[in-house]
Amino acid sequence: RSSDLAQQTHFIADIPVEVETRTQRADTAWGAVVMGAQHTEKFIIQVYMTLLGLVRGTVDPSNLHGIVGITKVGYDIQQRGPVWLWYLLAMVSVNLAVANFLPLPIVDGGLFLLLILEKIRGRPLSLKVQSAIQIVGIVLLAGLFLFVTYNDIWLVFTGK
Repeated sequence: RSSDLAQQTHFIADIPVEVETRTQRADTAWGAVVMGAQHTEKFIIQVYMTLLGLVRGTVDPSNLHGIVGITKVGYDIQQRGPVWLWYLLAMVSVNLAVANFLPLPIVDGGLFLLLILEKIRGRPLSLKVQSAIQIVGIVLLAGLFLFVTYNDIWLVFTGK
């Protein structure tokens, strides 16, 4: 199985993503909190590196997964045991949190950006502009959702 894992290792921005092969165990509750924070930091960096790779064209967009792909990966991972599944769920959680704070319309990061803009201007944007920004955000997110769902279904049926 370790050869299967080695084949699944991807390279992002010329940085090898190492497959974790050793069991990690904290001696104290505080040690577990620190270990969890370190893993969360690693996940956050990986999300930003992936986004950077998508912008630079070094990461293939077909590597993005939506609900279908995450479900398939979750099913495959859970067969390895609950710890693997928890690890995957933590990674998905961090990915969603980072995506939520991106400065895109309709997610919290975009709303935060609008609030900063309102503070700088001393008044809010007009309702027309705010509505247009929200519609653009919805269209972008819907397009991304459709793309990753199509991609997930294609990958499931082709077995790639």
